[in-house]
Amino acid sequence: MSEMRSPLARLVVFMVFLSVAGAFVAGVHYLVIDKPSQDAVKPPSNDYRACSKACDKSYISCMVSGTANKECEVKLTTCSNLCDRGLYDQ
Repeated sequence: MSEMRSPLARLVVFMVFLSVAGAFVAGVHYLVIDKPSQDAVKPPSNDYRACSKACDKSYISCMVSGTANKECEVKLTTCSNLCDRGLYDQ
């Protein structure tokens, strides 16, 4: 005759099964949903030299396009100020 387990032992076995199943589901969810969305986010570039070069390039194209000199200088100053504060988004 088979040995009967106590209700407490069956409850413990069931809880262990649920914890293993939950860990598996959480791992699959992380790999399928969370990880790809985390990899898609790129931090902003805070490279001042690249920002400064972009401002200079923008200033030169402004001057070549025939825009008034004062207007181009204002754009360059604004761009440079954004670079100084780390807010310029290329």
